[in-house]
Amino acid sequence: MSRLLVVSPYAPYRDGIAAYAVQEVRWLRAAGDDVEVLSPLPSAAHHHLPLGRVRGAVALLRVARRYDRVVVQYHPALFFGRSSNGPTALLTWAVLVLLVRLVPVELRIHETNFGVGRLPHRVLSRRFLAGASDRTVHTTAERTRLAAESGLAEERFRLIDHGRSFTTRTMLDRPTARQELGIDGDPFVFLSIGFLQEHKGFDRALEAFGRSGVDAEYHVVGSARVDAPDILAHVHRLRTLCATIPGAFLHDRYVSDAEFDMWIRAADMVVLPYREIWSSGVIERCALAGTPTIVRRVGGLEDQAGPTTRLIDDDDELVAALRDAAGTSEVADMDAPTNRTEAQALVRERAAARAGVEVRSTNEAVEALRLLPPIMLPLPTSPRPWVARIKRVIHRLTAWQLSPLVEQVAELQRRTVAAAESLDAQAAAGSVDRRA
Repeated sequence: MSRLLVVSPYAPYRDGIAAYAVQEVRWLRAAGDDVEVLSPLPSAAHHHLPLGRVRGAVALLRVARRYDRVVVQYHPALFFGRSSNGPTALLTWAVLVLLVRLVPVELRIHETNFGVGRLPHRVLSRRFLAGASDRTVHTTAERTRLAAESGLAEERFRLIDHGRSFTTRTMLDRPTARQELGIDGDPFVFLSIGFLQEHKGFDRALEAFGRSGVDAEYHVVGSARVDAPDILAHVHRLRTLCATIPGAFLHDRYVSDAEFDMWIRAADMVVLPYREIWSSGVIERCALAGTPTIVRRVGGLEDQAGPTTRLIDDDDELVAALRDAAGTSEVADMDAPTNRTEAQALVRERAAARAGVEVRSTNEAVEALRLLPPIMLPLPTSPRPWVARIKRVIHRLTAWQLSPLVEQVAELQRRTVAAAESLDAQAAAGSVDRRA
């Protein structure tokens, strides 16, 4: 039995790599290793260090020397935050090179910044990669790309099954899972699940679903990983699409591991229309549940595809795949105003019944007000460290003046929507002229 340190984001932190690490730690312990975890944030891990800074990497050196080997769930943000090309990043790379010389380090490479940036950064990053005792990836596409970026031979990167440590977290069958999740009747259910970020491509899947005209439901399940303006704007776009496409639903919340698997078990087809990704744990979880998938051919996903996966290359192929999956041969006229309005009303009534809330108006003017994006102060962040520092100083100097204005505008927006809904309800009851 060896003493092993896993360096990774960790539960209950909301992160795909954290979820992967939890499962691998369980798997390593079952294999007989004495495993402890070091996390960059307070979590269920045994140790916590600020790894996004040089002093955190130096502290890792002291901790790591107490173990027989170290497994790093590598992602650039783990050690470098938003920047890996400044003086601070250069010092961090130097510390990491020293780390692989002091203790055997296994790299589980989820994303990479090896071979990028200025020459000194590229040299040190390659030394860190070459000095590791083991370098693992999940697909041949990742291995080929890493070899090209680093200059190392492909044979120096070991392939491991992405889902080797995965186990199912629900034993429910499809009808029971649907009952638990509040899916009424027996519709054909498409699902996209995961953190709501633009690179996941859930918006393109919703648009394709709207174009397909299939008699089905499309559920998007997930939450924003961080409250960054670009991510919140993308979530708002998803919410707008679901409000205007009949049969589309957004479940904007973080789900437990068990509920995650329950959604996969409940779906007829899981759609992964990623714009950019290396490999996907969702594909592996679908394989465990026996749920077929539609997957865009990007990154290493083709290598992960199984016999029940349909690969697509563009949005037109996605529309065709949705129609084939739902068995739709004749496409409904989704542009007909009467049909569309009636369909939207039925969808809203069904969604409201599930949530136990009052059905809202389908008045287009009210809907436009409700779908206005929320106003908020931009976060003081930047990929360039010196710009981020300046923004933080400006934020501290001005927030006391700007925050009350933002809150007042937000409250005005809420009250405007409420007033419009009230007037629309009165008009529907015949007590107010809509033209007034």
